[in-house]
Amino acid sequence: MALSYLAYTSIASEGLTQDDVLAIFESSKRNNEQRNITGILVHGDNKFLQIIEGEKPVVEALYARLLNDARHGNVVKLAEGKLTKRFFPNWSMGLQAVDGTEFSAIVKLFGGERVTPHKGQLALTLVQGFVLTNIQFI
Repeated sequence: MALSYLAYTSIASEGLTQDDVLAIFESSKRNNEQRNITGILVHGDNKFLQIIEGEKPVVEALYARLLNDARHGNVVKLAEGKLTKRFFPNWSMGLQAVDGTEFSAIVKLFGGERVTPHKGQLALTLVQGFVLTNIQFI
């Protein structure tokens, strides 16, 4: 089956704490490992950017569940497309904390509503590079 990715942003629900974010990360790691999903969760300035990658039907089903998750709202799909290889192959879920400026810069990599498959792939490459050079183990 073909690999695909999906990237979205959202706003954390009011009152969501750092401990809550860590709990989301831990449960995502467990659940994604069972579904052969990989990716990264970037959070900063009370916002999330998540990239998930795996078999297309599994990615789509996960995204459908995420749309109804009460821990965040204002979900906006930034990009989706096919992959020839995973960008985060060793992480059932990675976690990266950033400040508000870094978060905005990462989201802008996806180019807003005019994302083409090529721009989406380029954004994934840039996010991967940013994460791997700024990784923080939590």
